[in-house]
Amino acid sequence: MRSKLTALVGALAALGIASMSTVSLSYANAALTPANASAASASATGLVRADKNSDERKKLEAQQAASKKKQAELAAQLEGVNANLVQLAVALEQTKAAIPVAQTEVANAQAKLADAQAKHQQIQSRLEIANRQKQELREQIAQGEQTIEKTQVAIGQMARMAYRGAMLETSPLSLLLDSQSLDELTLRAQVAATATKSQNRAIVEAQEANAANNNARARQEAVTVRIGELETQAQQAVQAADEARAEQQRKLGEFQELQQKQVAQQGQLNNQRAAFEKQIADEQATQAAAAARIAALNQQPDAMPARSISGGIFGAPLSSLSVTSSYGYRVHPITKTRRLHAGTDFGIGCGTPIYASQSGTVTFAGWEGTGGKSTYINHGTINGSKWQTTYRHQSQFKVSVGASVQKGQVIGLVGSTGGSTGCHLHFEVWQNGKTINPLGVL
Repeated sequence: MRSKLTALVGALAALGIASMSTVSLSYANAALTPANASAASASATGLVRADKNSDERKKLEAQQAASKKKQAELAAQLEGVNANLVQLAVALEQTKAAIPVAQTEVANAQAKLADAQAKHQQIQSRLEIANRQKQELREQIAQGEQTIEKTQVAIGQMARMAYRGAMLETSPLSLLLDSQSLDELTLRAQVAATATKSQNRAIVEAQEANAANNNARARQEAVTVRIGELETQAQQAVQAADEARAEQQRKLGEFQELQQKQVAQQGQLNNQRAAFEKQIADEQATQAAAAARIAALNQQPDAMPARSISGGIFGAPLSSLSVTSSYGYRVHPITKTRRLHAGTDFGIGCGTPIYASQSGTVTFAGWEGTGGKSTYINHGTINGSKWQTTYRHQSQFKVSVGASVQKGQVIGLVGSTGGSTGCHLHFEVWQNGKTINPLGVL
C-alpha cells in the first residue's frame, strides 16, 4: 500500500498538481518490554526475601539448639528412671520442640503460596492489559487502512482530472494569460489556491495515516512479543503456585501428625506415671541408705588424724569437667514433685579414669541400686568438718573396701550403670552428714 501511495503522489507531481515538500512524521514507539526499573525492583525484592529467609533459618537453628539442650537437661533430670521411660519422655520433648518448628514451616509455606498466587495474578493482569493493547492497535491499524484507502481514491481522482484537463492551471503565468479581467484573475487565483490546498491536504493525510499505521504495526509486533513472554511467565507462575500449594499441604500434614503424636506420647507417659513414681522412690531409698551409711561413719572415730588444708579441699575427680546436671533442687518433669539432685553430673566417655578427690579410706565399693557401681571414700576430719565423697555409675572398680587411697589415685572407670541415661560420673560431696555443692569445694 505504501508503494501504491508513492506512485500516486509521483503521478500528481508529474502532472504539476503537487508542488509541496514531502511531509515527514515520526512517532515514538511505546516501550512494552520490561523496564530496567522493574528489574531493579525485582532484584531488591529478592534480596529482602533472602534476608528474611536467612533470619528465619537462624531462628529455626536457635529453636533446634534450645530443644537439644532441653532434651539433655530432661534426660539428666530423669536420672534413676528406667531407660525406656526416659526415652519416651525425651521423645515427647522432641515432639513438643518440633511442633513450633513445624508451625513456622507451615506459615512459610503459606506465605510462599500467597506470593506465588499474587505473582500469577499480577502476570495475568499484565497479560490482559497487553491483549487489550493488541486489540486496540488492531482496530487502529484497520481504521488507518480505511483512511489511506479513501485518500488514495481522492488522489486518484485528482490525477485523472488533471490528466483530462478538468482542473485549473495553477501556475502564475497560466492564470495571467487565461484571465480576461482583473476580477477574473483574482477569482481564478483564489480558486486555484483552494484547489492546491485541498490537494496538499489529501497528500499530507495519506502520509500521516501511512506513518501512523507503520508505527502501530511496530507497536503491535512488540505487544505480540510481550504477550508471548507473559504467557510463558504465567505458565511458570501457575507451576510455582501448584508446587507451593503442594508444599503447604505437606507441611500442614506433618504438623498435624506431630500434634497427634504428641497426644499419643503424652497418653503413654500418663499411663506410666506409677512406674515413674516407683523408680523415684527407689532413688530416694538409695539416697537415704547413703545418708544412713555416712551417718554411721561419722559416729565412729576417725581412722586418720584431723587435717587442715588451705585453698580447695578437693581435687577434680576427672581429667576434664563438663557439667551435664548441676547440684540442687528440681521439679520432676513427669510427676511434678520437687526433689534434690544431691550431686553434680559430669559428662565424659565411658572408660575414662576416675580419680580420688582427696586421700582417705574406701568404705564402700559395690552395687548401689539406682547408683549402679559406686565407691565411697571417707576423708576424715578436714578443717574441722567430717568429709566423704561418692562416685556413682562406674563401669569398673579399681579399689576395694578398706583400701587407703591417695589424692589423684585412679579408683574406677566412668560408666552408665544403675539408673543412668548415658556415660557420666555422678559425684557427691558430704560435709558433716549432708550433701553440698561439689563445685564449691573443688
